[in-house]
Amino acid sequence: MEHPHWFVDFEASGIAPDSFPIEIAVMSADDDSQALIRPIYYWTHWSFDARDMHGISRESLLGGGLDPSIIAVELNARF
Repeated sequence: MEHPHWFVDFEASGIAPDSFPIEIAVMSADDDSQALIRPIYYWTHWSFDARDMHGISRESLLGGGLDPSIIAVELNARF
């Protein structure tokens, strides 16, 4: 059985050591998806320079992001 090749891309809240993932996109020849990631309460680092580059606001993550554990379960099932 051949295994698909996956490409994974993350956007982050910044480039500091305490930055966190805010968006994930995954793609293969047969499937693709993306999701915003709702920050956990202790994920506090936020770079306005990074926001200006990716165009994703903290408010949009809080209002429309998925819980990181849901994303992790979906990724584990997919991979």
